[in-house]
Amino acid sequence: MGYYIDPTNATKEEFLARNAKPITAEDAMNHSAGTGGEFVVCLFDNGAFTAAGIAYCDNERDAFMHPCGRRKQWFLAPGSALAPYMPK
Repeated sequence: MGYYIDPTNATKEEFLARNAKPITAEDAMNHSAGTGGEFVVCLFDNGAFTAAGIAYCDNERDAFMHPCGRRKQWFLAPGSALAPYMPK
């Protein structure tokens, strides 16, 4: 089970617009989790809703990379912004 962004006072998209920067899938693949205090986030379009998964480790990032037919957007976010959604 992964970790997902689920803000109570904004949409996932608004949270990412304020706290992350868009990157390419290639940039996401080349970023090791936690490097520079930043983590890859994948925003999945599930049709009826979106999900913003945190790549807290490289294996999780690789799993998000798996082709699944869903539209994906990639972001790089500081761990400090993601802390409420990750284990202590």
